Amino acid sequence: MPGISLIYRHQPLDTSLPSRVDSLLDKMKYTPQYVSESRSIGRNLLIGSITYPGYPIAHVQTGPVHYLIEGFIYGNGRKEIDELIRQIAGDPAGKAWNDRNRLKSLLLNTDGEFAIIIANEETGDIHILNDALGRITYYYYHDDDTFILSRELKFIVGLAPALSLSSFAMAEAMLFFFPLGTRTMFNQIYKLAPASMISLKPRDRKIDIGKAFEWNFSEGQVDTDPGEYAGELLGPFLQSSQDRAEAFRDRTNILALSGGLDSRTVLAGLKKYDIDMNCITFVDERGDLLRDLGVARELAGVYGMESRRIDLPGINLDDMNRLINMKDGHGTGGIVGTVMKSLEILLTDYGHGCAFFTGDGGGLILAPRCQKIRLANADDLTNQLLRRNAFITVDEAAPLMRMKAFELKARIHEHFKSYPESSLRDKYGHFSIFEHLFRLSFEGEDRVRFFFWCNTPFYSMPYFQKAMLLSDKAKDNHRLFAEFQRMLDPRIARIKYANWGFAIASPITPIYLFMKNWIIDRPAVEKAARRVIYMKRILARRGRVAVTDQDASLLKKNIEEVIANNPGLNDYLDTKLMLQFLPQWNSHLKLYSATNILTYLSNLLRSGTAPQLEK
Repeated sequence: MPGISLIYRHQPLDTSLPSRVDSLLDKMKYTPQYVSESRSIGRNLLIGSITYPGYPIAHVQTGPVHYLIEGFIYGNGRKEIDELIRQIAGDPAGKAWNDRNRLKSLLLNTDGEFAIIIANEETGDIHILNDALGRITYYYYHDDDTFILSRELKFIVGLAPALSLSSFAMAEAMLFFFPLGTRTMFNQIYKLAPASMISLKPRDRKIDIGKAFEWNFSEGQVDTDPGEYAGELLGPFLQSSQDRAEAFRDRTNILALSGGLDSRTVLAGLKKYDIDMNCITFVDERGDLLRDLGVARELAGVYGMESRRIDLPGINLDDMNRLINMKDGHGTGGIVGTVMKSLEILLTDYGHGCAFFTGDGGGLILAPRCQKIRLANADDLTNQLLRRNAFITVDEAAPLMRMKAFELKARIHEHFKSYPESSLRDKYGHFSIFEHLFRLSFEGEDRVRFFFWCNTPFYSMPYFQKAMLLSDKAKDNHRLFAEFQRMLDPRIARIKYANWGFAIASPITPIYLFMKNWIIDRPAVEKAARRVIYMKRILARRGRVAVTDQDASLLKKNIEEVIANNPGLNDYLDTKLMLQFLPQWNSHLKLYSATNILTYLSNLLRSGTAPQLEK
């Protein structure tokens, strides 16, 4: 994985460490264009990095102070960040670093995806700060003496002195495709949280890990007319689009354009600033995405462009296993079987230096984060989040990890209750942003960043922060989304949304969404409706149904072979029970979830780095 990795110890580093770090960096290089380097800074810190052409890492040294920035800072934000770095570097007393109100204000007004590392060779002090959403995925380990940070878990696993796997975290990973919060499948390794502040001081023997602030979507919330509010959001979104257009004007720009609402919004924003881009639309082997193709081409045609069709191959087990190894079983996502080929097609055609735009996150920012469902108490919240977001059931995941279902559910329940928001609907929204996006989407973006830089205007802090202040109630029925698109470009608002079959500006939309909300709040009715929709899609595929069945059979056979070839897996989960579940599992997502866990564990076993299992 391109990016920065480092190891720090209070004690001077062992002389054998540089060669160990270089060896681990070599294992994280996945194309011939990857270049790695490492260097010691003082006696306590060793930093490694991997780049490819166009990957953004800057390393500047001024006297004894080194600072590194990974990622992009857009617009005028870089000037304030540079001033902050200068003040922190020149302030051994830590006044600038400890001014959390200033840091909060700075992060909330800085547009970008970035992490900053400031290291002073003379004092040995190190400070680490990332952006307000944690847009770039880092993992870290620490104990009383050691701190390790990396873009990949395998770097940490190769250096950490003692690790254990968590049965609870693995159960959560099977349920959601990720462990909840900042946990990983290892008890001692965490994902770096948004707005993290890490201070390492060898003289004081201190490792301090904190946050500049905590997101709370109930604070400062407004409930106003969505039409007026759309106008207030338009300026920050267009500024975000303009800043990205300027940042990547000299690159080959690609937009993943679907028939959805999010990517067309990005298209319209970027075209305001006449940025050259190549629109692409993916079509899967099963044909589910064919409905997007015609809509995407119509959207591109609004701006005198075309959208290139890229046909995705079917599931490839070698590619699937390769991605699970590259991502260390974290953030592989629900398209693990086909994503590698699609990205390598783009790499061949456009190179590492291109910029890849998506509409990621738009629907959770402009549309309600929580659907209109009844949430009377915390139990309702837990049940609804599990029902709508888990890929397998608690009754399946718990016995696979040899625990009681009520025990697993109780732990998940306490985690959901711990969200800082005051209302249950806002707590649901917290899950949507800081579980679904922060874990599934942000970590999934690294699948793209293995090959080229990935970004979207939707996560610009001035825009995101303001959009989050509007209540879900005001966003209901996509009222904000519809008004926003009308103001941005009414032409895109009049083109149908592929999933609905009609446009967001259509008079049918509020009627459809009212009926949809009525149905989803009634489980028995929703279950019947989903069966009808499923059968409709099956009929629409006609001869392509066989592809779905073949893929499921391929995944099941692969799971059976992984279990048969790795008897040690049974030390971590009940493989006999999984084989009993397998005939009833026809969902690709269930099969991907099981494959991900089994393959990653088998990789650890084969490498000799598989630690013991603890709860």
